[in-house]
Amino acid sequence: MESLHARMNSTATAFHLSSDFQASTFSPKSSSSGGLIKDPTYLRLWEFEKRTDQDAWAEWHKENWQLAVLSSAIYLVTIFGIKGYMRERAPFRIRTLLFFWNAILALFSIIGFFRSAPELEFVLRKSGGIHDSICRR
Repeated sequence: MESLHARMNSTATAFHLSSDFQASTFSPKSSSSGGLIKDPTYLRLWEFEKRTDQDAWAEWHKENWQLAVLSSAIYLVTIFGIKGYMRERAPFRIRTLLFFWNAILALFSIIGFFRSAPELEFVLRKSGGIHDSICRR
């Protein structure tokens, strides 16, 4: 079985557009194990996405789903614990730090939106739309 990386490189070479731009939008191909679209035509893949073994990551997340629940629980306990701890104390003077923290979060959210919007549009335009993407495997 040809590796994902080798297949992507051969496809990228076949669709070379110009001397300074390598095409990164490929024809859709589903994996045999998870039904993931490995080479979306509607999205330009970043280099780290081309090198990632999507099947291995999907399998890891299936096997370790408890980590997400545990992380969320720890987060909630920490946030409400700190809130209770600080109730009787003077506030920290971290206005500048919070400004930069919020600016970074906003930038991350904007990048996330532009990264996920093509996927959402693709799913909604397909026959069956979001229902099929969730209910059919």
